[in-house]
Amino acid sequence: LRCSCSQHLQNTITKLHVLEDRAARFAVYVRLCYVFVMRKAAAQIPEVSLERLRALLDYDPETGWLTWRTRPTSDIPKPGLATVWNGRFAGKRAGTSHPKGYIQISIDGRIYLAHRLAWVHDHGVWPDKTDHENGDRTDNRISKLRSVETAGNQRNLGRNKRNTSGVMGVRYDAALRKWVARITVNYSHKHLGCFT
Repeated sequence: LRCSCSQHLQNTITKLHVLEDRAARFAVYVRLCYVFVMRKAAAQIPEVSLERLRALLDYDPETGWLTWRTRPTSDIPKPGLATVWNGRFAGKRAGTSHPKGYIQISIDGRIYLAHRLAWVHDHGVWPDKTDHENGDRTDNRISKLRSVETAGNQRNLGRNKRNTSGVMGVRYDAALRKWVARITVNYSHKHLGCFT
């Protein structure tokens, strides 16, 4: 099986060979093809423009909530659906929960993270990366968001779940039988020392 998809899909494809049941292997393969096609289709949809975003959503910088605006009948192709859509969604908070704890919103067939939409709605430009200063992935108040580079975003990460020391950058080296402290600054590893 060869596929030009993301690393996650490639890893899953390699696991297909481990599955002995042909039906299970086929089911996983079909799911992978579907995910790949959907990702490729979503990547071809252009990002929502600022005008379109502001026409669809209202943003309250104090609460961080994005709410759906009333859509005109010309915006929805089938007659009568605009009334149904507006009755169900207009004036209500937009978004659903993302597997990683963020809020996600689907606009015109493409899924966006709500904190990125909040940034665009407020500042008028798309950021490279957006970071939650307080670490709360559902808090989209503009005062709690900042535009950062990847390195700055990585510094804001919490402890890894495999961390046994309770401190970021400190690990136990069983061969030395000591705790080792190390940090990374500008892609360069700095050894801080060993401790008992």
